[in-house]
Amino acid sequence: MSKTVSARIDDTLHTMITDEANQDGKTVNEKLKQVLNNHFEKSDEKNEVSNFSMTIDELRETLQETLEPIRNELEEAKSTIKVLKTAITDSMFDLIRKHEQKYEHKVKCSHSW
Repeated sequence: MSKTVSARIDDTLHTMITDEANQDGKTVNEKLKQVLNNHFEKSDEKNEVSNFSMTIDELRETLQETLEPIRNELEEAKSTIKVLKTAITDSMFDLIRKHEQKYEHKVKCSHSW
């Protein structure tokens, strides 16, 4: 069901809307309905964009929550690798020393770590 809306406007605004309606080949009533529809469609688009932004923010937060445990595991892995690297290097130096002692090398074995 359609409803009637009325508003008191000054002569200048009335002339402007009448001229624009005439240029578009519309009645003043049709032109005003178009203006009002356009206004509310743009408002709906702004709300949709705002809702979309919220969705992006929610996705970003979810991604951060998902990545946090992975980051923690990565830090633990780095620490473990550092410990293993030290242990392997120490073991290699120990093996070289034992080799040198066993075979009584006159020249020390060289290594470049």
